[in-house]
Amino acid sequence: MLTWLRSADFTSKEGRLLVSPSHTVRFSFLEELDLSLDFALKAFLEHGSLTLEEYEMVFNAPEEEAFQVFEALRNLYLIRPVEARGESPSRFETTEAGKRFRVRPLLSQVVADHLKSRNILH
Repeated sequence: MLTWLRSADFTSKEGRLLVSPSHTVRFSFLEELDLSLDFALKAFLEHGSLTLEEYEMVFNAPEEEAFQVFEALRNLYLIRPVEARGESPSRFETTEAGKRFRVRPLLSQVVADHLKSRNILH
């Protein structure tokens, strides 16, 4: 899906869609994540979604650490908030108590493959 979206030229002539080869999408930045972020991603995949409070309970972590992990993953565009029914997604997401986050659906397989390569997910 990502490859197709990156290859399509939606500004071409009316009634035509130009598709050209795209460059490979690279996720090499995942290799630079520290273990705490990798294990947080594993928790997101296993639980489906997490709030700050749930993360604190799962990892027995202080509130500040949970906030930093969520912010780091959110800034890398690896997680996003789960919208309630009828709620439209916001471009200006914030990490706050009670808000549920999950791995972005288009990246879930990429994240899973990364975690398998580090022997964190089996």
